[in-house]
Amino acid sequence: MPGKAIISFITLLYIINESVYAQSVLKYTQNAVEPIEKFTFLVDSNIVRVASTVRLEQFDILVGVDFSYEQWKIWLGMMDLLLEEFPKFEFFKDAEVKDQFAGTCLLGQDKFNQFHRHMDEILKFKNENINDTSINLCSETPIEITYKGLERELRNLKNRYKFIQPTWTVQDVKTKNDIQGIILDFCLYFNDFSISHELQTSEILTALEELSDGVYPEVLFGEELRNCTYSSNGDGEQYEVIRCERNNKGYRCQIEVKQAVNLKEYIRAYPVHYEDITLMGYQPRDVFGRTIDSRELKYLDCTDEHSGDYAVCTEKEVPDHCKSALSADNIGNVIKYCNFTREIAPIGLTLPHGGVLVQGEGVTIKNGEYSVKQVPPIVIYSPDTLTLNYDEEDYVFPPAIQINKLVVVESRLTKDDIENLIREYEWENFWENIETDDYIRYALILLQLIIFPMALFGCYVTLSQRKLIRKIIQTPKHKRKENFKSNQQILRKI
Repeated sequence: MPGKAIISFITLLYIINESVYAQSVLKYTQNAVEPIEKFTFLVDSNIVRVASTVRLEQFDILVGVDFSYEQWKIWLGMMDLLLEEFPKFEFFKDAEVKDQFAGTCLLGQDKFNQFHRHMDEILKFKNENINDTSINLCSETPIEITYKGLERELRNLKNRYKFIQPTWTVQDVKTKNDIQGIILDFCLYFNDFSISHELQTSEILTALEELSDGVYPEVLFGEELRNCTYSSNGDGEQYEVIRCERNNKGYRCQIEVKQAVNLKEYIRAYPVHYEDITLMGYQPRDVFGRTIDSRELKYLDCTDEHSGDYAVCTEKEVPDHCKSALSADNIGNVIKYCNFTREIAPIGLTLPHGGVLVQGEGVTIKNGEYSVKQVPPIVIYSPDTLTLNYDEEDYVFPPAIQINKLVVVESRLTKDDIENLIREYEWENFWENIETDDYIRYALILLQLIIFPMALFGCYVTLSQRKLIRKIIQTPKHKRKENFKSNQQILRKI
């Protein structure tokens, strides 16, 4: 029968339309990569996004529901009455006719029931006793459901319903395409309404729940906000829900947007730790980054207050001697000209190309069931699960790349290089940590070391003079006269 074919085809179209909302599952294929070469003081890692500053904006959003719970019940009552009357037509008592239209006409019933439940929950986010008042000068209503819209849909459905005549016979419905078209038009419009409003109220309910939890809803990204913000919705902005309030027009929230300015990408380079001594910038919190185009090394002085898609950082130049030494991989000059600090090394860092940078003293490494004998710092590429044990705690790294066998990349620094690094760092650190009080204390100690021998010598001279004077005093008088005469004779001869 042609009518059945038409109905079956339309039913199939709705099923296909429903399926577009299903999520597809994509399997991630691991790509084989080449291990890095031997490293020295830096290992390149992931790409980071950096903004030079942040622009702050505040505005209101209203998730609009302009009708009360009582109005909703009135509308729902009229809709239920219409849906209850529809199956009572005499021609639906025929099993063949009922079976012919049941698939299409009942397709939207489940969606309508979900729409009903969503609306009951949405209306809990209203307070009819509080009038809606804007908090900020700029306010937007990105999503809403209106009573006028619901009334229009009910009216359109009633207009289609009134064309269905109770005088139609079973034979009329089975054989006349125009009558079948009228019935299908009613059913299809109801299905469209139910599907679209279930989706709309589902998004609204999700947005309300997220806002009440202090989370800016994902559904509001994109083109929903047009007037109150310069942000491009997805290009480095961060949304914060300041506060929300129920009122008679819906759910109003105050939003603050932090918009990144002058976004730029860098390749982050992680400093390698040797006995916890590692390269640093002008200060320990500086991050090492290479520019994407020229791979020039920079210091990035980043604040701690922003996280997520980007960081707020000030770019600073690396001193020429240090930069040249790092670029040339000149180990001696890096130790001589670059800044170092001592800090606890991160035990394991997963690198973008699939390797794991292992660092720290006292770390035991297992590749699957077998031990890795090389001493950190090393980069490991493993086809098996890597387990790092430090201080009785395990750090587990599943394989991240396609590789046939274990590859361990060691540092280019020799034992002598590491000893030289430690010696230079400790000597430099000794003088840098001496404060003014220390200088005074050391100067006083040095002064005492100089004065003490002089004081001893002075005591010796004083004692010697006293002995001489005592000896002169104790000499007899006739000896003194003889000495006096002898001295006179010597003077005459002269």
